[in-house]
Amino acid sequence: MNRPLLRQILDEHFEVGFAELARYCGLPHAHLLELVQFGVIEPLAASRSGGEADWRFTGRALALARRAARLQSGFELDAPALALAVQLFERIDALERRVRELECQLPG
Repeated sequence: MNRPLLRQILDEHFEVGFAELARYCGLPHAHLLELVQFGVIEPLAASRSGGEADWRFTGRALALARRAARLQSGFELDAPALALAVQLFERIDALERRVRELECQLPG
């Protein structure tokens, strides 16, 4: 199975709670909570009204949290810098996907 397909399956069908997300990604509870507060990682809409014990996250949130954990351990970033870095990398990924889509439309 190729990586993009696996990521898509995780994004669409995988759900974890806040405690599980923290355990799977390796970020300290406080850092993960700040990433949620900064809007980098968002709980599913249906679970937002409750407290963090009720929050549910998708596979995409797990991928973002794992990226954040790698950045935090590699560069020892504080939460605001970590949030900015994750958002910038996500934007770069989106732009690279768009470039690939447009390249596929070019006459061959």
